[in-house]
Amino acid sequence: MIRKEHQETERIRFENFLFYDYTGIEGHLEAMAEKGWLLKKCGRVFWRYEAIPPQKIHFAVTYRPEVTDFDLLPD
Repeated sequence: MIRKEHQETERIRFENFLFYDYTGIEGHLEAMAEKGWLLKKCGRVFWRYEAIPPQKIHFAVTYRPEVTDFDLLPD
């Protein structure tokens, strides 16, 4: 019998970063990309990743304190 290996294409993780810890988030995203995961959607605590070929990617995160949950279309 030939066994087909299951390959995960999406992953949801609980991430506990302070929203203004941009250097911590940048380092985390770079480490995840080296493991083969790219951020697809970011929520308050659950982040969704999609599988990519492992690679070195540089991330830059910007903290915008003037943008709130009540802004419909933040820049």
